[in-house]
Amino acid sequence: LHDLGFEIGNHTQHHENVARVTHEQLTASLKHIDQRCIEHGIPQPTTFCYPGFQHSLGAVRTLEGLQFQFARRGVGPEFPDGGEGGRGPAYDPQSDHPLLIPTTGYAGPKWDFDDLKWAVAQARDGRICVLNFHGVPAVEHPWVSTSQGDFDRYMQYLKDEKCTVIAMRDLANYVDPAQRPQDPYAPIYRRLEAPRDLVANPVANPLGLNLNEHSLGWQLPPAVGKQTAFHVLVASDRQKLDANVGDLWDSGWRHSTQNADVLYRGTAMPAGAEVWWKVRIRTDISASGVFSEASSIKVAALPRPPAPPKRNASAEGGEPNYIEGKIGKAIEFGPQAPIIRIPAYPELRPLD
Repeated sequence: LHDLGFEIGNHTQHHENVARVTHEQLTASLKHIDQRCIEHGIPQPTTFCYPGFQHSLGAVRTLEGLQFQFARRGVGPEFPDGGEGGRGPAYDPQSDHPLLIPTTGYAGPKWDFDDLKWAVAQARDGRICVLNFHGVPAVEHPWVSTSQGDFDRYMQYLKDEKCTVIAMRDLANYVDPAQRPQDPYAPIYRRLEAPRDLVANPVANPLGLNLNEHSLGWQLPPAVGKQTAFHVLVASDRQKLDANVGDLWDSGWRHSTQNADVLYRGTAMPAGAEVWWKVRIRTDISASGVFSEASSIKVAALPRPPAPPKRNASAEGGEPNYIEGKIGKAIEFGPQAPIIRIPAYPELRPLD
């Protein structure tokens, strides 16, 4: 495998739960694999995978002391893990500890092609999709086995999507392993309470106004209770958003259980631009309000749609006074203003 270009990483000698062994036992188990690699002319591993996806702060500190650069964990605790394949978080080098890299998807009987596509879609906004295949097939561990046919299909999809596919060791070409949070588990705790799977969809714009409206939505993390309020920030660049500045829209706390089809109500988004947004929530059992990871919206640069049919308006009791408005012209209403009668425009989504 090494001669074919595959990375040989460290997975310990005995495949024991690292949270249940001493520092000395784990060190000896790791060094055993290092020595075996050296005996076979294989470079000493710089990456690690936690056996059974079990990990602990003590194990992280042991890996730090042995100069490991990257270590991979499973999909939990952020996502449920039934042990037969599952979804997990994408790896965010800006927040995740490099010795607690989450698995975005691992194959098994309960993980299929749709799950692969979902995992690959998480590789955006600087985040990295981490895939795990235990065996093709995993004869001795059928609960995490992948058939040859499925594996071929998965690999073809990665090729068709022009994904950059690398081994764990090659993360060093893209990620600085020295950049790490002081508390290795802080990003995990934040993720457990933060909204996830943010989506933004363009809203139909039949009037042709330059609003570039979007509807926003998000998924609630498990076991946080029922949403009671949300707070959305939309910014013109990532730096502003990271500083919690919503220069395009700062919704403030809005008391609502709605987490889908939330209409953007900020400054008109520039056509063709990329804007960034995030959301936090309060629930009936938690008021912590942890912001989600940042997500981008690529605003379409589309030509203005055809004008809708003209609906003639009429003024009664005088002539209207036209002034400059936020979008085109506006009518100024004062004590002597006439009554303006205009047919209904359903495109303006009137409440009544």
